[in-house]
Amino acid sequence: MMSNAYVLSEGNTASTDYFLLPYLESIGYTPELIDTRQAPSRLLPHKEGSLVVLSRYFPPDWQDVLASWIKTGSRIVYFMDDDLFDPCVLRGLPWRYRWKIVRLAIIQKRRLKELCSEFWVSTPYLVQKYADLKPRLIQASPSRELIHSSSSLVSICYHATASHRSEIHWLADVIRVVQLSSPNTHFEIFGDSVVKRHYRGIPRVSILHAMNWSQYLAWSGSVRRDIALAPLLQNGFNRARGPTKFLDYARMHAAGIYSAVPPYEGFIRHGVDGLLVDNDPDQWGEAILELVTEEVKRKRIAISARSRAIGTALSDDTAARLASSFSGL
Repeated sequence: MMSNAYVLSEGNTASTDYFLLPYLESIGYTPELIDTRQAPSRLLPHKEGSLVVLSRYFPPDWQDVLASWIKTGSRIVYFMDDDLFDPCVLRGLPWRYRWKIVRLAIIQKRRLKELCSEFWVSTPYLVQKYADLKPRLIQASPSRELIHSSSSLVSICYHATASHRSEIHWLADVIRVVQLSSPNTHFEIFGDSVVKRHYRGIPRVSILHAMNWSQYLAWSGSVRRDIALAPLLQNGFNRARGPTKFLDYARMHAAGIYSAVPPYEGFIRHGVDGLLVDNDPDQWGEAILELVTEEVKRKRIAISARSRAIGTALSDDTAARLASSFSGL
């Protein structure tokens, strides 16, 4: 029977996913991650006699909780995968990062030594440096599923400049629904701190720094995306836009979804080299999830769009055969 183990961490991190969770499973525990960014009072009941692993940091407001768990027979372990106890090695690090380490690790060292029955570290260097703690060496051992997970994700992107601020904000609710509905999607967008706030809390979102055209041209020619979005809201400035997003996305081998307004309406052949969708969030969510789940259709559209962009018209049957041949990749 598997024993219970609780990993206290600021959410999932490299420390938890590469080291602690797989290691605990390998030695017979069923690990549960507890997010220390939440107040201890909001936790589910703790089972007596469990193993509790502190990952990297020790938030002071958890001190009483851990002390009470020890009284019920729990064993507390501390894990670090950087040198978090020596203030001398922090020179040159950003001051916010230095202060976090000082506040949540260095000045907590004495209390950690009182609470913890064991220390785990990630490198032989740390074993040697902190030999007085008699640490156990834990090596990175991620699961096969974790290593292969990135290849199974369907990539979705919206590549737009700040002139599309309204569309960027409008799309956030659509992406939130998509990401919560489909665990195998990743979304990518360009933006600044304002965009980051709009997409905060949505899982599996990457926000890229803006590039000039030459940088974007070189970069976008070297990457591939599965689905690319081009929402366009009706306003005076947008009336003069051309269908250049179609060319951007064809270069990335992506299947595009476009607002059913000019310049895309009358240019995109719906269901052939793109999808045209009314500016309704529900319809956009449905269209994205349709292409997420229907791989052959997604690839057929992408192939047709790319062939049109380079001026070679493939028949629908040829595109469908090519898409089917890619479906197992």
